[in-house]
Amino acid sequence: MCHGSSLREYLKDHRELLKPDAHPVANDIEDLLTICVGVDAAGPQPREHGHHSPDINGRKNVHAELKRERKNAYAELKRCYSDHGQEMTEKILALEANAKWNTRDPVAKWKRLQDRPGDDSLIRSAMKRLTERVTAAKPPTPAVVPPQKS
Repeated sequence: MCHGSSLREYLKDHRELLKPDAHPVANDIEDLLTICVGVDAAGPQPREHGHHSPDINGRKNVHAELKRERKNAYAELKRCYSDHGQEMTEKILALEANAKWNTRDPVAKWKRLQDRPGDDSLIRSAMKRLTERVTAAKPPTPAVVPPQKS
């Protein structure tokens, strides 16, 4: 049988189901919906577990924060490299994380939270190694300001 609004419309079209002898407790459409299929007047309620939990907005916020944190971590690595006059790309990071990764796809997927289990630790450890390597190599290049003539 149909659920939700289509059932509500069906019951409105078939008023004979609402006669007192049809169900002794049901006084109107909303009561009948509640008794028959457990649907409140407000509509179906979310489940307490599983994919459609009431905390779905909280999970979206956590995912958005994690995505933002990963993008910021990569941007910080890139900034560190540019401060030292070197180039950093997603492909370089991917090769440092795993020698079998010969494209930038794993890092791009990591930033979008579409990575495979274990990729996060590989990429984060590679970022740490690359940061240590570039900072140990030479100090950052200072901004060159031409001397002013007086």
